[in-house]
Amino acid sequence: MEKREDGGWTESAQNWIDHIELGDTLREDILDEPFLNCIKSRSPQNLLDLGCGEGRLIRMIAELGIHGTGLDPTEDLLRAARIRDPEGSYVNGFAEKLPFEDDSFEMVTSVITIPDIEDIDLAVSEVVRVLKPGGHFLAATLSPFVTCVPFPWKRDEQGNALYRSMDWYGWEHATKLEWRGISIVNFHRSMSRLMRPFLEQGLVLTQYEEPLPSLEKRREKPGLWEDVRVPLGMIMEWRKP
Repeated sequence: MEKREDGGWTESAQNWIDHIELGDTLREDILDEPFLNCIKSRSPQNLLDLGCGEGRLIRMIAELGIHGTGLDPTEDLLRAARIRDPEGSYVNGFAEKLPFEDDSFEMVTSVITIPDIEDIDLAVSEVVRVLKPGGHFLAATLSPFVTCVPFPWKRDEQGNALYRSMDWYGWEHATKLEWRGISIVNFHRSMSRLMRPFLEQGLVLTQYEEPLPSLEKRREKPGLWEDVRVPLGMIMEWRKP
């Protein structure tokens, strides 16, 4: 595999694994249910997960009887995935140069990995190449309204959230994020910039959702109310004609 920088993921791998094991609110409380429902509605026989990390999604879909292949550029994360799922299929590689034949998968998924990808145009073209005709690209990503400024909540002296700030929304730029010992580079793109490569590749948008945590979960975790005041994440499903 071509050697190149992975945006800090090699150095942050163990801290990311610890973070996932402690619990990731965006995934567990907001994205998981609608994302898995969409996968189940398509029932793909084979699926490629971009940026699979420690293999969380691959293990989840295996419980649904769906075979998945995980791809990630960080060997330490893949090693953790293989330990947790010895029967799983995990491949080292970058989204911009997928090591698979044309028309290989019925579905490609991406869970909060689009912000990690530097060349989104090339990555989407690669996804289209490996998708079978009629296949779907299901992507959950961060809302562009919250990626332009890292950790943008403005708070009062008591720590109460007042509002989220926005700046440089229309300019694509790299941002360094640091939390729980994780230090990675993400790329902010406006909504129009984010959707452009999908449209230019001729994909058809079949679903768009800005999911919210359920009322039950918001009652269990009062802090989730902050995450419904602005769109935190979104799910897009695109079909290859």
